Amino acid sequence: ILEAMASGLPVVVSNQCGSQDEVIHGETGFVTRDPAEFAACVNTLIQNEQLRSVMGAKARAYAEGQNWERILSQLMAVFYEIKRDWDGKGGY
Repeated sequence: ILEAMASGLPVVVSNQCGSQDEVIHGETGFVTRDPAEFAACVNTLIQNEQLRSVMGAKARAYAEGQNWERILSQLMAVFYEIKRDWDGKGGY
């Protein structure tokens, strides 16, 4: 998601995944609730060049402001939490 945003592309994501945390709905892209809404948002971006351009610029600015060290630290924290849960339950 961040790579697309860094390339100046607005993104459309589902609210059922972690990607939604990186998208400012209506500014850097769209966070959608279902397949129909996802398709409608993609269609809106395809048909509206000005909106696509403005959101793409905001997406790029957002991505440029991200710190990869912070992002990777957050990812590692999730892995460590999963590992703690795994170890506490004795694995599978």
